[in-house]
Amino acid sequence: MTSFLDGTSTSAPLTGINGAAAHDECPNAAFAGIALEYGTYPVEQILEAFRAEHWVHNHPKAPKAQRKEIKRNLRDMFYVDADDWKQMVYTQAVDGCRRAIDHLGEMRTYA
Repeated sequence: MTSFLDGTSTSAPLTGINGAAAHDECPNAAFAGIALEYGTYPVEQILEAFRAEHWVHNHPKAPKAQRKEIKRNLRDMFYVDADDWKQMVYTQAVDGCRRAIDHLGEMRTYA
């Protein structure tokens, strides 16, 4: 088990995320959170979208239509507007939450 709060997580440093709100509001409470990630497109394609968005950030006078298309493309890298993908994400999220709840129940019996 790792935590982004104490630096033991293998993730990049995280800021502005909902998971920190529970700790910030209730620092003495026990907290167990999970982060689920879902695949969308090949990493090379995602990196290209990030590069394009970075270019937009550095070219504020780029044509509005071009800027809009680049930003939409970046959003699309992380959200697939397809019912089968949404169903897969939902199913995996429910499964992950149920497994976490089951595990917490098992941990409670050892306490």
